[in-house]
Amino acid sequence: MSSRCRSLTAAAGGAVLAWCAAAVLAQPPQPGTPIRPQIDPEPFSAFPELAAPRPNNPDPKQSVDDVLTAPIARLAAAVAAAERKDATTLQKVRVAQVKQGLQYLERTRARVKIGAFNAGDFNDFLRMSVATFQAAARLTDDPAEKLLWLEDEVRVLRAVEQYTLNRVEAGAEPPHNLNAARFTRLGAEADLLLAREAARRAK
Repeated sequence: MSSRCRSLTAAAGGAVLAWCAAAVLAQPPQPGTPIRPQIDPEPFSAFPELAAPRPNNPDPKQSVDDVLTAPIARLAAAVAAAERKDATTLQKVRVAQVKQGLQYLERTRARVKIGAFNAGDFNDFLRMSVATFQAAARLTDDPAEKLLWLEDEVRVLRAVEQYTLNRVEAGAEPPHNLNAARFTRLGAEADLLLAREAARRAK
């Protein structure tokens, strides 16, 4: 065989191999094969200081538990302080609402800690994390105290966001839930920025 023929044969063989490799890569994944989702970089935060510190080899369940501990204690104290006999009907309703939110967060924290949290819990967890601290902020007329509740809201939502990221990476949560967690956290940050500006103007 001439050198030209050998070159053509080698080139043809290489083309066949390349085609086979491309065909294999183009095959859909086999059932049960985990697919790593495409995760966008963490978006901007106006309050990076409100994020929980990330230890080495963090346990995402423990991180949520740690972040919720202090806000839950503050919610319990606020409910106890606001339960007065001379409270107006509106005040009683608001205290009762915060108490329900507090109990929800306590029970959800327990579910996260034992690994019983699932994707079906996500929307309620996100919604209640916002609603409970917004309701707590309405218990007081003190602008500084309102800011503390809104800061707690951002702090908890950042923990929810990180927990959701870990679950998405593990295939336990759909990627769009991470978008929802980030969207909600950014909304809470916007509320906190506006509240801080309002408090500054009120001085």
